Amino acid sequence: MFDVIILTIIFISCFLLALDNPLYDPYGNLMTFIVQVDRFTSLIFLIEIIIKVIAFGFICNGRKSYMRNTHNILDFTIVVASSFAIVNRLKGPSQQFNFIKIMRSIRLLRPLKLISRNKNLTLSMKALIMSVPSILSLLVIPTLLMFIFGIVGV
Repeated sequence: MFDVIILTIIFISCFLLALDNPLYDPYGNLMTFIVQVDRFTSLIFLIEIIIKVIAFGFICNGRKSYMRNTHNILDFTIVVASSFAIVNRLKGPSQQFNFIKIMRSIRLLRPLKLISRNKNLTLSMKALIMSVPSILSLLVIPTLLMFIFGIVGV
């Protein structure tokens, strides 16, 4: 039941990240709603981290410790970045620093939390990462062809 609730919160968060637009009025109804739900989802993710740290330990409790898993490290980074963004948003949109705006963009990694929940998706991501060197070597040929045609076109 815990995982189902967290997955639902992740989907809600992803939907609201898709709705977020820097061109919207920061004091409009939509942005107010997005900010409030973002605070709520960040609080839920923070509670999730606290529960997992209590259950598994932070670092020093052996192989099953919270910070010994790469997916948990990613979750922790995302929640810390979201916390910085929320604290900065409390000051108002006119006082946001560029660093905090960058930290807000780390929230875009929230959909990656789904990877740790699904074994087949984890396997697919590992296969994708393993294929990156082969894909890069294949990109050399089209790059050279475009370079040659670019020289000829000039």
